[in-house]
Amino acid sequence: MLKKIYQGVFIARTVSEWLKTRERRQENEGYFLEDRARRTLLSPKHDGLLLDGDKSRLDAEDSFRNLAMIASTGAGKTASFIVPNLLTLDHCSIVATDPSGSLYDLRLI
Repeated sequence: MLKKIYQGVFIARTVSEWLKTRERRQENEGYFLEDRARRTLLSPKHDGLLLDGDKSRLDAEDSFRNLAMIASTGAGKTASFIVPNLLTLDHCSIVATDPSGSLYDLRLI
């Protein structure tokens, strides 16, 4: 009987931790911009930094300000931001710190 109690406590704790993690992810899913601000600041007509890897660009003036990109491992920083900008922006200087060597491996820099 004691073994069943311990198993129940373990399962309850595991489920509880899983739910907490799930709730944290839902709360922090990456609020970016409201729709109105997005339409004003980001446009495929702009010629600055590409933010979503597809169409959302800043204007050139806003692009020449400092930028720090912080996201968890596997969030798509390289694939959706760094690589598209390295391939499309030819009228500016970009300094990319590449401690893992992933950009070097792609032979983009």
